[in-house]
Amino acid sequence: MPALSRADSSALCHHRPSTGVSLGFHQQGGDSSGQCDIVPASDQSAVYGVIWEVASHHKLTLDRYEGLNAAYGETWLTVIDLAGEGQFEAQAYVGKITSMGMRPYTRYKAMC
Repeated sequence: MPALSRADSSALCHHRPSTGVSLGFHQQGGDSSGQCDIVPASDQSAVYGVIWEVASHHKLTLDRYEGLNAAYGETWLTVIDLAGEGQFEAQAYVGKITSMGMRPYTRYKAMC
């Protein structure tokens, strides 16, 4: 679900996380499916995606929705702007209840 549905103040920004992370589907969901997660990887790895900017007064709501400190932890990544306008720090949720070999949640396939 996009951050816009979870935090009214969110705004879409297109950027790319720095190298050193990989995309996985091994955060265990309530239905035992693999939820999307980023994990540390080699310096040659990178994850392309989108970054949502959320007003600070809505972050607590988003943290609760995402399960911060229960299902997910929080980390910060250095993000490089694809337009070459520099880099900045972005918060990311990282799975805490992980297991290898799970099948991705069906909604991920529906998004392709």
